[in-house]
Amino acid sequence: MRHARRDCGLRQDRRQRRRVVRRAGHEVLFSFSRDPEKLRALADAAGNGARAGTPAEAVAFGEVVMLSVPWAMVDEALDAAGPLDGKPLIDTTNQFGPGGVVAIPGGLSAAEFNAGRASGGDSSSPTTR
Repeated sequence: MRHARRDCGLRQDRRQRRRVVRRAGHEVLFSFSRDPEKLRALADAAGNGARAGTPAEAVAFGEVVMLSVPWAMVDEALDAAGPLDGKPLIDTTNQFGPGGVVAIPGGLSAAEFNAGRASGGDSSSPTTR
């Protein structure tokens, strides 16, 4: 399975997900970074043919898109990706910001809210979390 990742930063949980996805034999394309060199280094560290690209390239590449960015950057990441064309969106974000928990309207979960923000994402998919 081809996995598109939009990942920002090198927090421990993101590093762990990287290892798990690669060990499972998935092809991975990392994207969405302010520093292209760090993004390439991230792909190199993941090994097994992982590569770096733009968010739009990641969506075109992957059968599944994983969103793993800070809450304040979700809109920017989704805008950069463009339409998800019905691909399942695995959302690992949460609504915590510098001032604490960000209120989400309508009693939605963070994943439900982000699925609504995603252009063309499959919010009904069981992999949208």
